[in-house]
Amino acid sequence: MTDRPVAHALAAHLAVFGRVRIQQMFGGWTAYVDEAPAAIIDRGALFLKLRGLTDAEIEALCGNAEAPYPGAKGYARIALVRFTDPEWVETVRQIRAATPPKPKAARKSRAPG
Repeated sequence: MTDRPVAHALAAHLAVFGRVRIQQMFGGWTAYVDEAPAAIIDRGALFLKLRGLTDAEIEALCGNAEAPYPGAKGYARIALVRFTDPEWVETVRQIRAATPPKPKAARKSRAPG
């Protein structure tokens, strides 16, 4: 488990993409950028969500396609030095813009009675 100060410090790197908020979930943290899920922070690492890319594309962009937990797809464990590379940041920004998160399914209201 990553403690709150470390989670905030890791999430702060995501500010290059927009407004960041984190929320503790399932023993780790979920980081949101402009209210869209963007990363998982766990075990002292930041796992960036890259929707719409294959594992091979994620590996080419980030050097790995490591998942934050078994069964998770579309993530890479990000070395923080990546955030200092303007080309990498712009590429990720374009990928995020081209693949927005799926809208939440509308909840069915139950009939009274």
